[in-house]
Amino acid sequence: RVVAVDIAPTAVRAAMSFLEDEADGYDEDLGIYYIQIKGTRFTKIEVYEVDFFDVPDKFDFIWDCTFLCALDPSLREKWATKQKALLDENGTLLSCIFPICEKVGGPPYALSVPLVTELLKPEGFEAVETRVCEGAERHVPGAMAGDDCPGTALVAWRLGKPDAVEATREIRSSH
Repeated sequence: RVVAVDIAPTAVRAAMSFLEDEADGYDEDLGIYYIQIKGTRFTKIEVYEVDFFDVPDKFDFIWDCTFLCALDPSLREKWATKQKALLDENGTLLSCIFPICEKVGGPPYALSVPLVTELLKPEGFEAVETRVCEGAERHVPGAMAGDDCPGTALVAWRLGKPDAVEATREIRSSH
């Protein structure tokens, strides 16, 4: 199951409109869309208008795409605590850290991999993979496009189980 949340009604409407056009079907009894990816079984897609801090579920994978940079810096520790509360014990948090730059004010507020690490480490997160994005892989929102666009990094985090972190490192080093 895929769950998307946003507090902005316009974002939720845009997601629903996209699903109306692109999903493989709609289950009227459940009120959800579904897709079939490369011959797999169907995946349910749920979209909710809700405050991130009010989401009650647990997830095995969280994709945080530039959400942290939109939050007032006073909410950063609360964000880290909520990520831990939302993530299953063996889950992965994937964060798109953007904008990596020196700037004052926001949103978007400037971030860095060390800053996000400082937020997540007290919650028990360990970075298992970090990739600095270059060229076409960078996050380039329209208002910031151009050669001087701030940097982007993708970081995969796991809750600090030393054995799981080491196993991930071993797999990566064997390739």
